[in-house]
Amino acid sequence: MMRFHSLAGLVIGLALVVGCAGPSPQLWPAPPPSGDNYHAQVIPPYTGRGPTVAVAGDSITMLTEAVQGSRLKAAGFSESMTGNLGYTMATMRPWIDLYSETTPDVMVINLGTNDVGAQVAGNIDYSLDLFEQRVDYYRTRFTSSCLVFVTITTHRTAVEGDPAKGPTWNAIAESYNEYLRAGGRVADWDTASNGRPGYLPDEVHPSASGGAALSALIVEAAQSCMADAGSTTATGPTQRASS
Repeated sequence: MMRFHSLAGLVIGLALVVGCAGPSPQLWPAPPPSGDNYHAQVIPPYTGRGPTVAVAGDSITMLTEAVQGSRLKAAGFSESMTGNLGYTMATMRPWIDLYSETTPDVMVINLGTNDVGAQVAGNIDYSLDLFEQRVDYYRTRFTSSCLVFVTITTHRTAVEGDPAKGPTWNAIAESYNEYLRAGGRVADWDTASNGRPGYLPDEVHPSASGGAALSALIVEAAQSCMADAGSTTATGPTQRASS
């Protein structure tokens, strides 16, 4: 009888441990089905003439879409741009899959800021390991394109008004950037915006001058891609993005 009770207690104990474990992290949490952050799963057609450049990002892209598009077209590219407010590497996957089917000459990914924010907030679906897995997936989708990741700013002094969270943000963002830089080509917005507070009045979203600088950086990255591919179609001076 004592042995039965001990076994029963073990089973109950294991059940309690499993029950208290909580949900497991999701590699690909779904984008919002409705509400303020809903975006239809479509991408715009390319406009302009020349090599194709696709840009996928979050609100940073959304707020600078007009200037980025005009700069890319002026440099001799055909562009398609999608900026989804509040989206992450995970929730942008449907749009990434759509862009991969168009096989752009250059694919620019300006995501990760909201991933950092989610990790700072303690969301279990966001961590360095999960970020790396998502980046690796993106890389498998664009093997025929020149893939460029835009780095994340690491110079926050506060997050949502809390100065104590600034160093946490910066450390997480730097770990993300290290993985991006180690694995391929980047447009180094983190370096370009360092020491220029006028570029990022809220430390995240570009001002007019910041948007112009970010657009120039993306044009330079696209030109670098085409130079490496031996193309002279895109006009303007060729400058090399960080690799």
